Amino acid sequence: MSKRDDGGPAFPATAEQYDYGQDRFTQKQYATGMTLRDYFASRAPEMPPGWADRPMPTGFEGPCLAWMAGLAATWSYEYADAMLEARQA
Repeated sequence: MSKRDDGGPAFPATAEQYDYGQDRFTQKQYATGMTLRDYFASRAPEMPPGWADRPMPTGFEGPCLAWMAGLAATWSYEYADAMLEARQA
């Protein structure tokens, strides 16, 4: 399985650090928080209206909800991957 492009940090933070070997201050970037892919997935539009309004069979509420949550997560990350790909164009 190949490593997926995560887009890098969504909200990178930089800080000045004194570099004794060069006798100067340098900017260092620290990746804090989520990746850009995670951020895009969190901002994905909702699934089409009504997709989760189907009645669930009695006794299957838990498995149905887990399946729908998995479907929504998969769709959100597919959206995020498309956004990252569009940035490369």
